[in-house]
Amino acid sequence: MAVVRNLTRGLVEDILDESGLRFFRDNDGDWIIRMSYDDEANCEYDFYFILGGKNHDILALRGSSDRRVSKAKWPAAMFFCNEWNKDRRWPKACLSIGDVDAPFAKLSLEYDYDLEQGVTKEQLDDWITVFMFTSRDFWRWINTKDV
Repeated sequence: MAVVRNLTRGLVEDILDESGLRFFRDNDGDWIIRMSYDDEANCEYDFYFILGGKNHDILALRGSSDRRVSKAKWPAAMFFCNEWNKDRRWPKACLSIGDVDAPFAKLSLEYDYDLEQGVTKEQLDDWITVFMFTSRDFWRWINTKDV
């Protein structure tokens, strides 16, 4: 029987260890997985696993890639992100514009889980896996668009 437990760094790290994927931790102790170049997506992408909230009971999953969107393509990128978000529940896609005067922006993916009430290891493993696969699907899908 699955046991509901508090979200902890140890639980996340156990799941990442068991995945067989190589990961590293940043200065804040959050995890990053760097995927190699994906021919179908025409980019490399990274996954970030961040514990947030006052009690570190919110798992923020983030995805980004080395794909850059030229300023001329920002309207199209926003259109396609909206299309993705309308048709799929998650991850949420958005155009991340750091500086409106910059010539490029990037596409980002995200999903947050509020796990204040706890989570089973199996649920968490499933959510992480599904986030990574659906993120990969986004990068491959957006590669077919004129962005």
